[in-house]
Parts: sequence; structure tokens; C-alpha cells
Amino acid sequence: MRKAEDRLIQLLLGALTLITGLLLAFLIFFIFRESLPAIREVGLKALLLGDSWRPIIYSDAPSFGFRNMILSTLYVSALAVFFALIVGVGCALYLACAATERQRTLVMPYIDLLASIPSVVYGFAGLYIVVKFFETCGMATGES
Repeated sequence: MRKAEDRLIQLLLGALTLITGLLLAFLIFFIFRESLPAIREVGLKALLLGDSWRPIIYSDAPSFGFRNMILSTLYVSALAVFFALIVGVGCALYLACAATERQRTLVMPYIDLLASIPSVVYGFAGLYIVVKFFETCGMATGES
């Protein structure tokens, strides 16, 4: 009986994995198909390496350039990894080398709780708490 249940679960997980892979392939195909008119009109090189994004005609012709968006994404990601690395390694070194057993038992549940929260929730909190804080200070937030 146990082997039959294991085999059923294995088949179910395999089917779900296959469906997930097919959905991903469909999304890639759909996005590529929908972007073909822009690639044909502008060209792939100009689309990826262009430095201005003006999809609406303001002057002579629209401009579709992803370079600034790609570079800013890489910059923000590198900055986030840098700060996360500093905090993560610092906490790990403190807990492994400097903290007493009582401190470890006190802090570890909170670290586990923070690790269990999806990163989307942190992004949502940043969008609605940190951005609003900067707006009240009169600073630009980059939401536009």
C-alpha cells in the first residue's frame, strides 16, 4: 500500500512539474510573439541598447531603449546583494562566534520568522511604508 501511495505522489508531482514547465514555455512564447512587432520596427540592438524610452511621439519618432532599465536593475540588485551579504554574514558571525547560548535561543526564532516571509512581502512593505516616508520628507521616490 505504501509503495502505491509513493508512486501516486511521484506521478502527481511529475505531472505538476510538467505543467509548470509548459506554462513557463507558453509565457516565454507569448511574450516573444507579442514583442515581435516592436523588434521588427526598431531592431533588437536598438531595443536592448537604446538609452531613451519614449514610446509616445513627442518630437520626431518614438524611442524604445531598455539599456537604462537593464542597468538600473543590475545596479539595484548588486546593491541589495551587497547589503544583504553584510547583514547576513554579520548575523551569522555574531551567532556562531560571539553570542551566548541564551542569546542564540532568543534570536533564532526571529531570524527563522524573517527568513520565512516571502521577499514580495518585503517589497510591498517597502513600497507602501518606505516610499510614503520619503514622500512626506519631500524627496523623489521614483514611482513614476
